[in-house]
Amino acid sequence: MTYIDPIHASRCLSRLEKILKKTDLLVRLKNDFEQFREAAVQIDKKSSVTGLFSTSENTFTPAVAFWVGLWDTSDRIRGVVAIRFDDITGMTLQQFLKPHWERVFAARSKVTPVMALDQPSVLSELTGRTVYVGDLAIDSAISGTGAAMVLTKIAMVAAALRWNPDYIYGFNELKNAERGFSTTLGFRHVNEMTPRWSVPPSHLSPDLHLVWNTRRDLVDLIESLADAPALAKTGQPRL
Repeated sequence: MTYIDPIHASRCLSRLEKILKKTDLLVRLKNDFEQFREAAVQIDKKSSVTGLFSTSENTFTPAVAFWVGLWDTSDRIRGVVAIRFDDITGMTLQQFLKPHWERVFAARSKVTPVMALDQPSVLSELTGRTVYVGDLAIDSAISGTGAAMVLTKIAMVAAALRWNPDYIYGFNELKNAERGFSTTLGFRHVNEMTPRWSVPPSHLSPDLHLVWNTRRDLVDLIESLADAPALAKTGQPRL
C-alpha cells in the first residue's frame, strides 16, 4: 500500500496556511454542516448546497465529513469547500452514486433524472476508501488570488491524513475543465462528460467532468507541496 507520510502532510498544511496568512486569510476546519450551508449560500447566493452535503438528506459526524473555510481579518467568511468520506469497498463509485443521485436530484429537478446505462469505465474502476470534495465557493472579493487552489489542496491533504483514501474525487463543469481549473486545484485526472444521463437533472450542468486523484497522486502532491517554495516572486501562490 502506498504510504502517506504524516510528517510531509503536516509540513504541507503548514506551508499552505502560511500562504493564506500572507493574503490576510485564516483557515479553519469545521464539522457543523448547517453552518456550512449558511456560509455557502451567503458566498454563492444559492438557495442550498448540493445533495451530497445537504443536512436534509444526510447525517454527518466528524468521523465521515468536515468542511474547510476561509475567513478574513474581519471574521467574514470568504471561501468554503466540503469533504465527505465513504468506504464503498465491494461496490463501484457508479453503484454508490446512482441511487443517491437519482433519489436526491428527483426532489430538486423539474424532471425525474435517470443515469444512462452506458457510463465511462472509470466509474466502475473507482472503489474502496473514497473521499468526495465538492461545493467549492469563493467570494468575489478574493477571486483570482489563488485562494481556491490553496483551499482545495488543504482539504485534500487534511482528508489524506484523516482517512488515507484510495481515491479523492469531485466534479467540474466543462468550461472550468477546459481552462485547466481542476489541475490548478490539485487533481491529476479528468474524465469528460461523467456521469452520462438519459434524462439529465434540470438544475445541474449537463457537461460535468469527473476529476480524481489516486493515493499515489496524493502522495506525489503532498511531497511536492511540502518541498515547494511558499510564494512565487509575484506574491501569488506557486503550488
